[in-house]
Amino acid sequence: TPPPVTLDNANMNCAFMSITDPSDPDYADSEVFRNAYDPIRDAFVFKGFDLGLDADMAIDGCTVILEGSKLIFLPTNSPSLTISNGGALIMDVDTDTGDLPKIMGQAGTADTVDVTIASGGLLDVNAGSISNLAPTSPTIKSGLLVVELGGVLDMSGGTSNSNTGVGNRL
Repeated sequence: TPPPVTLDNANMNCAFMSITDPSDPDYADSEVFRNAYDPIRDAFVFKGFDLGLDADMAIDGCTVILEGSKLIFLPTNSPSLTISNGGALIMDVDTDTGDLPKIMGQAGTADTVDVTIASGGLLDVNAGSISNLAPTSPTIKSGLLVVELGGVLDMSGGTSNSNTGVGNRL
């Protein structure tokens, strides 16, 4: 199993994930994405990773696949994940280990998961779970899991829940 990775760069989007120029100031921070890139699938594939999200991330025109990996929202900086503009986040089982992917708050108890699927975005939950959804707030977000006009949520094989028991109200 790879060691835990903290994603905390202020510029995390698909352009950041695709940096290949060593002279780019964000080159070192984007290494985890370069290592995860699968040119055959044209996607950033994380298999068996624990990824700690500690800054906002936009999947805005590329594909990220969690195969048995955990995307853990850390509570310190209240990060958000936005999927848009042809971007996709796909959650699949790790066929080697049977591990299911998870999107969750730190320690599985912090209700900090803030996900928006904007126009052109896809969250495809083929397996696994989404839990610890951040509470709604009229000034911050309109729902536990926000699917805007033109966004797609496909939960053909997964579940969404919250420690507060209202996770089915998306």
